[in-house]
Amino acid sequence: MLTHYFSITYVPDDCDNELLAGRCIAEFHKFISSLRLIENNSFAIGFPNWSEQSVGNEFAIFSNNSELLSAIKYQPYFNLMKNEELFSITDIKPVPNNLPQIRFIRNQSIGKIFIGSKKRRIQRSITRNNKEHTPISNEDREFDTFHKVSCSSKSKQQQFILHIQKGIIPRTTDSSNSYNSYGLATNNKHLGTVPDLSKIPFYYEDKLSNKDQ
Repeated sequence: MLTHYFSITYVPDDCDNELLAGRCIAEFHKFISSLRLIENNSFAIGFPNWSEQSVGNEFAIFSNNSELLSAIKYQPYFNLMKNEELFSITDIKPVPNNLPQIRFIRNQSIGKIFIGSKKRRIQRSITRNNKEHTPISNEDREFDTFHKVSCSSKSKQQQFILHIQKGIIPRTTDSSNSYNSYGLATNNKHLGTVPDLSKIPFYYEDKLSNKDQ
């Protein structure tokens, strides 16, 4: 279970949350790659203000290593955005006990379906232009809520899309600290969980209520 975190809030009210999330993920990934922590990555990211409409205006980074968390916090991009008063960044904090665990999952199946569907639509268009009839199949799968975050890879010098979903984890499920190099869980190999920071206000309210009783 991850023990410490810090979070970044995007200050402007009208900012593009997905754009800024992508840049934060790229900075995170660059740091993880520089330390060669990809194969044994115990760092994760989260989106405390995730909703149906957006990944939200807050980006969190978790780890059991508070010293390395501090090093991530002072990476050039984060420093620049803080100095420009575009980011508000918290101190390194311990994760409150008993928070529920969730997963933020990179679902590559979504991207593959979209690419395959696009190719099929192009092929149907060509076929129609040739005046041949092809039955239209129901090839598009439905997915639970996901958000598309554009991210850049400096090693490959290209942009790509992360399709991210939020998964709710039963309290009886053991937490895992396995994540990919973007700090996300995956469908199979990496099943890492993160504390649900959106529950912190309720956590403190319950704590104060129990204290008064």
